[in-house]
Amino acid sequence: MKRKLISILLAVTLSVSLGACGQTNGTTSSSANNAAGSGSSGDTIKIGVSGPTSGTSAESGVAINTGIQMAIDDVNKAGGIQVDGAKKQVKAIFYDSQTNTATGLSNCQKLVSVDNVDFLWADTINSSVGIAAMEVAKTTDICVATLECVSTEISKKYVSDPNSYKNFFKFEFNSEAYGNAIANSIIDMAKSGKLNAGDKKVALLGEDSDYGRSNLGACKELLTQAGYTIDSEDYVPMDTTDFYSVLSNIKNKKSDLLVSCFTSTAAGAALVKQYQENGIESTHFAIYYPSQKEFVSQVGDLANGLYWTPFLINEEDKGIQEFAEKLKAHNGDKVNLDNIQGYDMMMKVLKAMEKAGTTKGEQLSQALLSLDYKGYSGTYSFDPETHTGKDGADFIPIKICKIESGSNKVVWPSQG
Repeated sequence: MKRKLISILLAVTLSVSLGACGQTNGTTSSSANNAAGSGSSGDTIKIGVSGPTSGTSAESGVAINTGIQMAIDDVNKAGGIQVDGAKKQVKAIFYDSQTNTATGLSNCQKLVSVDNVDFLWADTINSSVGIAAMEVAKTTDICVATLECVSTEISKKYVSDPNSYKNFFKFEFNSEAYGNAIANSIIDMAKSGKLNAGDKKVALLGEDSDYGRSNLGACKELLTQAGYTIDSEDYVPMDTTDFYSVLSNIKNKKSDLLVSCFTSTAAGAALVKQYQENGIESTHFAIYYPSQKEFVSQVGDLANGLYWTPFLINEEDKGIQEFAEKLKAHNGDKVNLDNIQGYDMMMKVLKAMEKAGTTKGEQLSQALLSLDYKGYSGTYSFDPETHTGKDGADFIPIKICKIESGSNKVVWPSQG
């Protein structure tokens, strides 16, 4: 039997979450004709996608789905993929996880057992949902992956039982990449005199999620080792927009540096506005939310002076400009981290299917491990020991930018 699910998982989770899936789930999108057949045994390869298109992470989730669909459209326009001796078209089936663990897990179970997908994105952005949905990888012979989920706990879970998760992949690098980049940039720029770190007192402020805690935890560890003092550490709900009391405490403690981490653009924009309103002099470093296209438009000149990561999209790059034109023609959106990574990561999967000549899990896993795919935002490659995406100069470089007069200037690593 091609796919089987553990009955206890279904019993525990389906009753909890099927009612929450709503009318937004089960959306099928493809530039191919919808054909009958179970998975690639028909003339269509089916890609299952579970990720947030409502709630606090909706902006990112929708943008990622756009990138996924664009990659599928490009492959279909080129004639499809040669697998199992025949050219096949590709279609995606999208489900809204609502940033909810039970809903996300239920989505994945349905995509595997009912929709009979040939590849599953277990979650597109939320690490906590992705960790839970990894259990589905133990019950199916198809490849299962997370897309932008960065939590190191996902990699640790794979390493703890590589045989059970042999066909599971974490496409994004671990959360240490962002936390380490922020910490190392502070340490390096302070040493070189490019940053005034004062008495090296640091305030940490982030969303109360695995993403927020893992990023800031990595940053905290490196800064503490380098002699910095963490004089406050606060985690708030993801949709928080009132930071006045937290910022008042940071101001009273006269923190020299503030490091913040949010996936919600609304939360990040509110924080930056209130930071300025309170007249806080701490130098501000931010993780993730400034990468969203809505951020600068919401805060305007108040963003000037903000340091942030990950700067993966250089709009002056010719490849990025090419993608921007494709995206504009697709739906009129502007390039951001999410839509371009959705495209790149989906395209790596499709190229690996073509290389393997099949969608079967074992062969596709080998193709994913051996294929270094050069995308618009870097080269996508896996660590074979952890099945986790690599970061670094030769793969996906993590850069720190500073916003000056509304423009991003790379300040770390040194540009020579």
